[in-house]
Amino acid sequence: MKLVKATALALLVATPALAGGLTPPTMEAPPIVQETRAASSNAGIIVPILAIILLGLALSNSNGSEGGGEVVLR
Repeated sequence: MKLVKATALALLVATPALAGGLTPPTMEAPPIVQETRAASSNAGIIVPILAIILLGLALSNSNGSEGGGEVVLR
């Protein structure tokens, strides 16, 4: 009778250990490294040149009247 109790106890204790079963090992994929191209050196100069051109146009159109900028009061 002691043998039956010991066997039942061993089966109850061992059941959770085998509940998941064996799973095959999983291999993680290595990280993929992508090479990026460096930005063109011309790209950094386009925006400042456009800003200077737009600023020059804005200042040239803000002279006011065509008479040399003189204000005549009558």
